[in-house]
Amino acid sequence: MGFHENQLNVYQVRITNTSGAAYTQGQLVYEQGYFGNVVSPDGIANGAVGVIDINPNRTIETDQIETADTFAESTDSTPAIVWFNPTSGELEDATAVGNVRVGKLVEGGAKDANNVIRFKPLADEILTVD
Repeated sequence: MGFHENQLNVYQVRITNTSGAAYTQGQLVYEQGYFGNVVSPDGIANGAVGVIDINPNRTIETDQIETADTFAESTDSTPAIVWFNPTSGELEDATAVGNVRVGKLVEGGAKDANNVIRFKPLADEILTVD
């Protein structure tokens, strides 16, 4: 048989960058119904194919946010939903037309003094606001 590799729980997908701009490694993106971070070492040029990590079993810490937003801590009755704005490429704390629901703030994940949030990506179907 020569060589065989079996991977379990692979959460990386190939996407085509349709944003009109280049993506950099580590950048959070939403393409072809997938939300994740770019893992291609050289990023993904506009129109090119590259790989993003869509693993929902992790906590993401990022400053790729709309800094004017509050990103307040979740409460037992009100989870703090994280939305991705495909136009600006930033995470937001409120829904707007075209935004995509991508995660929930984790405990202690509210925006800090450095404009960093911590959230868990959603494992269920991603919702786009019409």
